[in-house]
Amino acid sequence: MWKIPKQITTPNFEDDIERLLSTEILRLFKLCDDKEKKMRLHRIVEMLDFADHLMNFSEYLKSINKPTIRIENGTCEVKDNIRFNEHDYSGCEFDIEAFVYYTYVSVIDTSMAKSTTYVSPKSFFEKNIHEGNITKAKVLTLCDEYNKTHGLSRNFKEVFTTRISNELQEKFANGIMVLSDERKTDYTKAEIDKCWAEWQKKDVKDRMKKIASCLYSIRSSYTHSNIRSFIPSLCWDRDTLSHNTKYLIQNDMDLLEMLKSVILELCKELISSKRH
Repeated sequence: MWKIPKQITTPNFEDDIERLLSTEILRLFKLCDDKEKKMRLHRIVEMLDFADHLMNFSEYLKSINKPTIRIENGTCEVKDNIRFNEHDYSGCEFDIEAFVYYTYVSVIDTSMAKSTTYVSPKSFFEKNIHEGNITKAKVLTLCDEYNKTHGLSRNFKEVFTTRISNELQEKFANGIMVLSDERKTDYTKAEIDKCWAEWQKKDVKDRMKKIASCLYSIRSSYTHSNIRSFIPSLCWDRDTLSHNTKYLIQNDMDLLEMLKSVILELCKELISSKRH
């Protein structure tokens, strides 16, 4: 006897489009006669549905458990103490958020990519190297050119710099600050204030390039090194900030909702545009 994968279908797919995306996208979906586009949207909605199930499960676990509060030396410490089926699930909500973040970024990176032909590094170098002896500087220049024109993160960065609306770009640029990867010492509050002032002086496009690179690197770390990054959720009120911190977000910003807004705009573009 052999086992084969289960064939799973979504019985209420159109309801999911309306619930997870919008009524307008559902209308465009019904009018669309491009089978490939409709299949791409189908895959996107299934991923969003799975992420939605995880977030709802997280909320359920928190609703059936009361956090424990301990006061020691004048400091109040709150612990989740989440238990389910006699197992300790404390902290699972942060793991779920990290995975949903990974899912959203993956949807943007893969399902939303424009239809471009893959160019392997080997074919690129064969086309661009003609002489027998080549300098190190020339090789490095070609590497930069390949990453810029054919690199894996190119489509993702393009989304944030050219394909989403200016309004959404402004929200990202004013809600996220990317910090230095080369920092060796912790930040003080004064230094963070200075970084923020300098960040706001940058052009929106320049900020969006850095934000896209940062978001993509977090997803890559999860994919290739199993390093999950928790979404910033605690208000920073200490005197110092770890130099390992990759980015900060404003207190009133919901990063998952922002990424969902990106997906929403791209889905509308996908199902209504003739250039995909």
